[in-house]
Order: sequence, then structure tokens, then C-alpha cells
Amino acid sequence: MLASSTDFYANLLRLKALHCLAKLWLAFAWLALGLTFLGGCRKVVRSKVVCLRTRITTTANQNQPIAVDVLLVRDQELIKKLMVFSAADWFEKREQFVRDYPDPKILTIYHREWVPGQIIPCSRIQLNSTPRATILFANYFSKGDHRARLVSGKSAEIHLLDEDFEIVPEPDCDKSSCLTDTQ
Repeated sequence: MLASSTDFYANLLRLKALHCLAKLWLAFAWLALGLTFLGGCRKVVRSKVVCLRTRITTTANQNQPIAVDVLLVRDQELIKKLMVFSAADWFEKREQFVRDYPDPKILTIYHREWVPGQIIPCSRIQLNSTPRATILFANYFSKGDHRARLVSGKSAEIHLLDEDFEIVPEPDCDKSSCLTDTQ
């Protein structure tokens, strides 16, 4: 009877050990499965680089500096409001828009001012998400809207001419072709 009770307890200990190993293996499997799903949910965000090259004639804007704003807009209603403005309207009301739309996820403004004949380095803009619209306003003295909608997420060359400007599409750029980061 002594041998059989010892065998019984030995078998019971083996079963408990096997049960613990099974539970440990199951816990490890759940952990591995959970880590697999968490790793798969990671989103890789690659930002796009857009280059704006600007050329200005020596007699632009009656030989006076030209203020230029490039707006990255991510709100459809705001785009509708802005697309009816002339550059004169925009520059008059810009500060109020900055106060009304402080979130750069909705409106980002890049402001520059250049003098006629100035050599202007290429400006590189890092886009974390493509805006719904990219709008350019140039504050000329001459009459006209002096507004253009650029192709969002695409590089462009801006020609600031005597009385107005023109936009020319550019190939995509990288750090080697456009060295200046715009802030």
C-alpha cells in the first residue's frame, strides 16, 4: 500500500507540473499573439517634401517688395471662404484668420517678402499630411486677385512678374535639390 500511494503522489505531481507547463505555454502564446497584433497596428508615417522655387523680376510690383503667403488648408469650408478673397482682402484679414484658425492641422501659413531682383533660395516644405488645398496670395500694388490654387502635395516654381505672377509645375524634390527648410 505504501508503494501505490507514493506512485499516486508522484503521478499527481507530474500532472500538476504538466498542467503548469500547459498554462505557461498558453500564456506565452497569448502574449506572442498580442504583440503580433500590436506590432501590426503601428502606422508608419512618411512625410512628403514639397519644393517651392521662386523667381522675381527686377521690376516686379513697381519695384517694391512683394509679400507672399502660401496657405496649406485642410478644412473644406475654409477653402471656400479663402477662394473668394483677393490678395488685398487676404492680407487685410490675415491676422483674424490666424486667431480664428490657430490649429496648424487646419491652416498653416508660410509668409515671405521679397524685393525685386532678389536671389531666392528654394524653400522646402515638409508635409505630414497632404492639405486639401494649397493657396498662394501675392500682395501686388496692381489691380487683380493675385491668388492661385496650387496642386496640393506637388512642387512648383513661382514667377513673380511685373504686374502678376505665374505658377509652373516642378518635378518632386528631395534634400539635395532644395536645401532650405521652410518654417
